[in-house]
Amino acid sequence: MSASTWRTSATVLLAAALLAPACRHNPVHPDIGTLYVTSEPSGAEVLLDDKMLRRSTPLKLDGVGAGDHRVTLRYCGYRVTTTAVTVTGGASERLAVALRPVSPAVAGARGIGFDATDMAYDQATGRIYLASYSYSLGVYQAVGAQFTTLPPIPLQSGNQHHPGTRLLAVSPLAGKLYAMLNSDSLVVVDVIQQQVVKRYRLPDTSRCLRIAFSDDGRWVYAADSLGSRVWRIDARADTVAGSIALPGPPSDLLVDPSGDYLYVTILTPRLVAMVHARTGQLLNQSATGASPGGLFFDDQRRRIGFCNRGDKQVVNIDLAGWVVAIGPVIYDIASYAVTGLFARDRTYQWLLTGSEPYWQGDVLVCQPGYIHLIYCPGQRHVARYPVGQNPIALSQSADGRYLYVLNRFTRSILVYCSDTD
Repeated sequence: MSASTWRTSATVLLAAALLAPACRHNPVHPDIGTLYVTSEPSGAEVLLDDKMLRRSTPLKLDGVGAGDHRVTLRYCGYRVTTTAVTVTGGASERLAVALRPVSPAVAGARGIGFDATDMAYDQATGRIYLASYSYSLGVYQAVGAQFTTLPPIPLQSGNQHHPGTRLLAVSPLAGKLYAMLNSDSLVVVDVIQQQVVKRYRLPDTSRCLRIAFSDDGRWVYAADSLGSRVWRIDARADTVAGSIALPGPPSDLLVDPSGDYLYVTILTPRLVAMVHARTGQLLNQSATGASPGGLFFDDQRRRIGFCNRGDKQVVNIDLAGWVVAIGPVIYDIASYAVTGLFARDRTYQWLLTGSEPYWQGDVLVCQPGYIHLIYCPGQRHVARYPVGQNPIALSQSADGRYLYVLNRFTRSILVYCSDTD
């Protein structure tokens, strides 16, 4: 072999040696990649696989594991957006998201033709039950913003004294609805048969402000402000099983999904408390503002919210560590806060404000009420939306897309498309 031929062969072999590894080369970090996230508007908080990063767009994320991920962006006043993205080891992926503003809007209204005093919404069936001063309960089937009137449920015959119904609680698992009359008598309704199965009174003088079922339908609890206690009722036998003493008159209550605990707001002293459902032991408590009440859960039952009604303020408590987050004070023409709801995505919540009607000469008037949208991170007020005069109850459809506002003054149920889910 000549020298020139040898040099040519050597060069070819060297080139092949250099090129061959490039074809078989694995990335330096085959199990991680880089993710670039931008948004319009910028400054959106980024969550990766539902974990808070405490960082915002534009964002470069190094060391992201190869594979499929969920990137969630949230920004005050905009819909939460979640996008699936696949990260390749040793490579970079780019994600650009245009966020859409939250735009709640009236989706409909349903006149009911009577003064309703309370509303119970069964998310499992989509049925709405309305209490009133009549001898029966109003019943409606709600599908989104559409309502169908169902036969009313008679509670008492027309020739008997009936002081009116003021509180309702319904349980699909128990198949029952509990109605409390203004006389503080309890009426038990079989919601399948749509008929009364029992009537009875609590064993002592009471003034109950809220009744609530446990999730399993086994127990009913009644917050008695006059007796500074909570009545415990066996919903299978429809009998009173006892009572739980409280440090003051309760204004509202929730039942923990486990059934072991109650969350109670107390008027004097101003408290929100976690109470053992059988022993009555106070397990956690926090001071509140004026007239606490209007308790509500998020959909995962990991947080509760309640209203400082006189201050028109909503307060959240993370139940895992009993961590309290104080919301903004609401400024509108309404007199007080009524209640609230967490949106299904748990990033937003709603606060309902209202006023009592009053006479101005010979005219009965009432100040407008509103639902207020609040951005939970940072507890920031976003916007308010009118709901007419004297709203007294607020419910949410199972999918979170619709809000149902019961308005006593206008004798109607107003439906809002929430646009948060």
